[in-house]
Amino acid sequence: MDIIKNDFLQKTIKPLIWLIIWYVIFRYFLARYNINNYIYTLICCGFVFGITKMFILFIPSLDPISILSSLIINIIAGIIIGVFVLIFQIARAIWYIPLTLYRLYKNYTST
Repeated sequence: MDIIKNDFLQKTIKPLIWLIIWYVIFRYFLARYNINNYIYTLICCGFVFGITKMFILFIPSLDPISILSSLIINIIAGIIIGVFVLIFQIARAIWYIPLTLYRLYKNYTST
């Protein structure tokens, strides 16, 4: 029973709370500047979730143009990866709600 609760908290509640917190923060800042676009909010939230995957690419040489272009490519790659991580976490949270209910029902009926 404890494993089911811990799994539910780690894979459903915790990611959804982080998503809601970042969504509220970015909606506040974007609405402050009259930018009411959900794509920008998705990009900003994706940046937060993809920031750990950024800067994986190497810097090819030490001239300023290649450093700047590599930095821009890393940021864009981090945003794209972050959007996919964001969508995956939402899908996993939606999947774990009925799965947890099934596990609880199965555990309740077997005892």
